[in-house]
Amino acid sequence: MRPAMAKSYLIKLDDLDLGQLLDRLESHAEAWRKTAEYLRTEMMHAGEFFPIEECSKPEEADDIAAHYGSIITKIREPMEAQS
Repeated sequence: MRPAMAKSYLIKLDDLDLGQLLDRLESHAEAWRKTAEYLRTEMMHAGEFFPIEECSKPEEADDIAAHYGSIITKIREPMEAQS
């Protein structure tokens, strides 16, 4: 849970660093989405392997995936506006 008065930062990154950051955030979001699906069904798709994140409730995994999605959006929007 985030504190009510979270501190904000202005950080400058070049396009390569920003791309690396987004790739990693997207990987984490996907892992949490897949973890939520696994916790609901207890099944993996044939031939698919991924690390199951540490949590016990699919709703928690959904919330964490959504939080990563929010971070990604906060980065992508100004990035695309400046392109």
